[in-house]
Amino acid sequence: MDDITRAAQVRHSYYYLPSGPLEQSLFTILRAGWLDAAPGDAINRASCPGDDIIYCLSGKGTVTVSGAKIPIGPGQLVWIPGDRPHGHATSVDDPWSVMWCRLKGGDLVALRNRVIGRADSRLMIKNGDLIVSWFNSVFAHLRSQTVDTDLKLNTAISTLLEILVGQKRVDAKGCSPRNLDRIVAAMCANPSASWKSAEIEDAAGTSAAQIRRLFQKHIGLTPREFLRSQRLLMAQKLMLETSQTLDQISVQCGFSDPFHFSKDFHRVVGRAPSDWRRIENGI
Repeated sequence: MDDITRAAQVRHSYYYLPSGPLEQSLFTILRAGWLDAAPGDAINRASCPGDDIIYCLSGKGTVTVSGAKIPIGPGQLVWIPGDRPHGHATSVDDPWSVMWCRLKGGDLVALRNRVIGRADSRLMIKNGDLIVSWFNSVFAHLRSQTVDTDLKLNTAISTLLEILVGQKRVDAKGCSPRNLDRIVAAMCANPSASWKSAEIEDAAGTSAAQIRRLFQKHIGLTPREFLRSQRLLMAQKLMLETSQTLDQISVQCGFSDPFHFSKDFHRVVGRAPSDWRRIENGI
C-alpha cells in the first residue's frame, strides 16, 4: 500500500482567459493540468463555468454527478458536466494520477451527449497514447500563449472530439456502434429506398428497436429523421446538377409526393425548394 500521508504533486497547471471578438464563437480550454493526487483528495462543487474532462493514467478515484457515483480507473476518461452538482475524490489506498482540462463554449450539453452519451459520462480509452499526446499538445499551447492561442485551442478541442468518437464502445445491451455504421452507410448510399423496419434490420444486423436506440444515443435523430436529411441532401444535388423538375426530384429522392418534399425542405433548409435552387444557381 502507498504511503497515505504523501502530498499531492502538480506536474502541470495552466490557465487561459479568452477575450476578444472571437470569444463567443470558439470552444476553448480555461484550465488544464496533470495531477498526482494525495490519498483521499476530494473536490465538490454545485457548478462551475464549463465542463471538466479527466483522464486517469493510474490509480483509482470516484466522480460524482448529481449524486450518482462513477468509479474511475486507469485508461478511463470521464466528462463531468459543469452545469450539474459534481465532485471527484481519489482513492485512499491507490490515489490516481490524472490529466485534466476544462472546456467552455457552445452548447456543451449537446456536445457531451453526442460524444459521450446521456447515460454514462465515462469512456474507456483503447489508445491511451493518443489522449496523453493530446494533453501534452494542449499544455504546450497554454505554456507558450500567442495571439493565435484561441484558434489553436479551438482546433485542439476538435481533435479531442475526433479521438473520443473513434473510441468505439459496445452498447450496454450488447449492440455495437458498428451496427449503426452499417445502416448509416447503407442509407447514405441509397436514401431513396423505402427503408422499412425489416430492411433496416437486415442492413444493420440487429433489431429495429436497437437501431432506434443507437440513432438517438449517437446521432440524436430517429432513423426516419436521418433518412429524411439524406433525401434532402440528394435533392439539393439533383436541383443544382440536373434540369429535372422539383416534382421529378421529389419522387426520385423517395418522398411520398411533391407537397411533403417541399414542406420538409422548407422546414429543414429554411427556404422553399424553388427559392433555394434559384439563389444557389445565381438566377
